Amino acid sequence: MENGPVDSRLCRAEADRGGGIMHNQDQTGKDRSWWPTIVAALIGAAATIVVGLIASGAGVLHITVSPAPTHTVFITPSPAVTATTRPSGATGTSANGDLLGSYTFRLGQYTSAPLGATAPTQAQILANSGDIVWNTGSGGSPLQPGSGEQFANLPSGTTPTYQACKADTVFSNTASPNPGTAFCIIETTGKMAGVTVASANLTQSPYYLNLHVAVWANSS
Repeated sequence: MENGPVDSRLCRAEADRGGGIMHNQDQTGKDRSWWPTIVAALIGAAATIVVGLIASGAGVLHITVSPAPTHTVFITPSPAVTATTRPSGATGTSANGDLLGSYTFRLGQYTSAPLGATAPTQAQILANSGDIVWNTGSGGSPLQPGSGEQFANLPSGTTPTYQACKADTVFSNTASPNPGTAFCIIETTGKMAGVTVASANLTQSPYYLNLHVAVWANSS
């Protein structure tokens, strides 16, 4: 009979402990049951904030994707090669009236000079054989044409042109050394020269003339 009370107490203790365990389990279950609600509330609040920012324009999500670097290659074409060709039927000779040269040079006493496309050189004048000759000892002697050539006189003070020289028929074997004198020389080498006495030293030795010359082609 003594065992009865002990067993009662033991049973009551076990019951109490079991009840405590059940109570704790119920409390833990009750505590965990709030988490889904809290998480859902937080997600909803965040979504509401994002939507509100986007709607108001205050928050815009920009995603920038940098493109892969590109390399630009510049190709410079080679310059075109151009060739200069003669017009059909053209020859290497100049046409009558084509200006071959124009220059001024000094002709001294007792000298002569060829009149070509360029001014005569010192060596050519020293050779004393040319298209124009000035044999003077006092500065007043006239100019003369070279062997086989012809002067065609123009009015003093005029500028010789090919057309004027070609049309001139006043031929002479002399021309004045005075400044302003103008004349043409019909050369035997297929050229026409227009000569003007630009200036002259006729007063003291050494005497000389400054001649301006234009030379044209004149094959016939």
